[in-house]
Amino acid sequence: MIECVHAGRPGGCGEQVHCKSCTIRNTVLETFQSGESCIRVKAYPDIQMGRAVKTFSIEITTEKVGDAVLLQVDEFRETVGTAEPE
Repeated sequence: MIECVHAGRPGGCGEQVHCKSCTIRNTVLETFQSGESCIRVKAYPDIQMGRAVKTFSIEITTEKVGDAVLLQVDEFRETVGTAEPE
């Protein structure tokens, strides 16, 4: 499972102040509301990896399928350096 560093906080994913600017969440919501696919959108989530927090560079594609949104990770790689845990 891949979760951003904020997902484990009280309320979970989608309920943190950071979630309002989350590219992944906002892209999924945009596709759900508009029905339009988003192709290879770049995002840079901070992910907890043991005791370290690492920033990743990812590209995602979304597509609405019925009443759901399919999220595809097109590219996933670690960026240089690490983020500081909050």
